[in-house]
Amino acid sequence: MTNNDEKKPPSDSWCETDFRARKMSEGTFIWKISGFADQREEFRNCPDMDNILDSAKSREFSVRAPDGKETKWMLECIPKYSTNYVGVLVVSRNKLDVKAKINLSIINNNEERVNTNNNCPNFNPHKFSGNSKEIVFSSYYSDLDTTLMPNGDLTFVCAITIYGSPKSTFGSKKLSNLSTAPTDPSLKVCENLDEFFLSKELSDVLIECKDKMFEAHQVILSSRSPVFRGMFQADMKEKKSQHVEVKDLEPDVVAEMLKFIYTGSCVATEENPDLDMVSDLLVASDMYQIETLKNVCQTLLSSHLEVENSLKFLVLGDMYGAEKLKEPAMDIVVNNMNGLIVTEEWRECTKKSPHIVVEVAEAMAKSAS
Repeated sequence: MTNNDEKKPPSDSWCETDFRARKMSEGTFIWKISGFADQREEFRNCPDMDNILDSAKSREFSVRAPDGKETKWMLECIPKYSTNYVGVLVVSRNKLDVKAKINLSIINNNEERVNTNNNCPNFNPHKFSGNSKEIVFSSYYSDLDTTLMPNGDLTFVCAITIYGSPKSTFGSKKLSNLSTAPTDPSLKVCENLDEFFLSKELSDVLIECKDKMFEAHQVILSSRSPVFRGMFQADMKEKKSQHVEVKDLEPDVVAEMLKFIYTGSCVATEENPDLDMVSDLLVASDMYQIETLKNVCQTLLSSHLEVENSLKFLVLGDMYGAEKLKEPAMDIVVNNMNGLIVTEEWRECTKKSPHIVVEVAEAMAKSAS
């Protein structure tokens, strides 16, 4: 035993978060506003940020985050941020918070990028809430001379750097059999595969989900999923075409599943996880027979059980054979049946999953005896 082990206080659970393992990704968007110089006077002054009277908006654009998810953004130009100022907002169109750094510049008449943020320096990493607006550019209009508005046009270049989540590992005496424990050999291997996640280096298969493509490696997918292993047999079409189409999942879910396959981490191992995403990931893990991921998801969901979601998770656990989720969910449903029986969710359950109604009735009878 080392000195560090001797000094470590006893605990029932632990967590280690590594910011050095955090990844970043970048994307660039160009927005040209033709005829800006001639038309600016037609716009009204902006009294304040909560009452923007006139503005021009770009189309929505996306930047892929390090975990493979697509983040959504939009630019909004305020020609008269005040009488003499032009302002530009970056608008987050994301449902969840995204940590990002914004760099905005203008293309001059020599087609060079010029940083002119006179009053609003480029952001350091900043957390953007869903549908939030942040001003990233404000410049005195007279400074936007003809060199920055060739032919009266104004062209912005928005470079966005997305910061991924730090890598966390955790363990617990109560969850000693949880597959994310550091003693799991498969996750030890994953630490060495992290660099290949979504990388084109040595990739030999393309995963397609709706309009999103993911670079991957047959041997890595096969090592974690019997379903993928079956696809990559010699006589299978996926082996010959080096292409797999996923039809029954959303791209964000596929990205999380691949992230777990390569790194051993996913939304289910993060702080404050999105339970809807974890539920979808449980479905994906069952579909591709990734038992380690399935174990992580059902254990996480069971730790967030409460009366309000107990019936939902009971149905989910039953449908996908997640017994570690189904059993504690059943206990909560049985003990709170008086309140649940009058809900619309219970009425739907009686129609779509009548066998669960029978199981609940049997469990109630057993507990009463």
